[in-house]
Amino acid sequence: MVIRGKQGAFVEPLACRKWPGIGPVAEQRLQDSDIHTLGQLLEVSEKSREAGLAASVRRVVSGQADNELGRDRPAFREHDPEGLTVGSISNESTFSHDVGDMQAVADRLRSLCERVCWRARQRNIFGRTITLKLRYADFETLTMARTIRATNIDKRVLDCVQQLFRDDYDSKRQVRLLGIALSGLEAPHSTQSSVIVTGSRPSTSVGCNATVNLPSGSTLASTTPDSRYCLLYSLSMASVHDTGK
Repeated sequence: MVIRGKQGAFVEPLACRKWPGIGPVAEQRLQDSDIHTLGQLLEVSEKSREAGLAASVRRVVSGQADNELGRDRPAFREHDPEGLTVGSISNESTFSHDVGDMQAVADRLRSLCERVCWRARQRNIFGRTITLKLRYADFETLTMARTIRATNIDKRVLDCVQQLFRDDYDSKRQVRLLGIALSGLEAPHSTQSSVIVTGSRPSTSVGCNATVNLPSGSTLASTTPDSRYCLLYSLSMASVHDTGK
């Protein structure tokens, strides 16, 4: 983390190669000019052949660029106004290393389902088509999709995603990236579950099981992202007996 106002002190001692965009060729060129640190680069004159590079670094350090150091910004941007049904809702995640551990894969799929469904509930909409994106270590990428009755409930989406993964995963290969998308978005109808979410965006690293009492003594088990958040499911009998097919 870079503290606002301390960008220069943070950057100046660093070797030039530490700066994104300065590769081995540029590094060698700078070293030939006796420029070894970013602080030395920032001090070059406007007539130097490195003046353009120095200016681009200076803009970032001084806060004049969109990617300025020290600026608070989310890891990803999500746009979820209530009722928006245009396009799709998707999230994906790249592993820090190639993964063959199925528990790690299952945990990541669950986390992505929770996030995508939470975003759908924030919009108060439902999705009919669930798409799984799977990228292997060699960068071959597969996309598999299935259309079900419109939903925004974590468990139903996760069940579908797990089946898509089982149907197409090559157990001899490791996984690089996973992604989940909801599309075929639509506003709620009287036969769909009405979900009310309170609180801010839930953590995707924590899960708990909540059981909601339904008519005739039935129960519906639903995975929720965090026990601090309340999900109120108001279901008609049609949706209680929905098989998801």
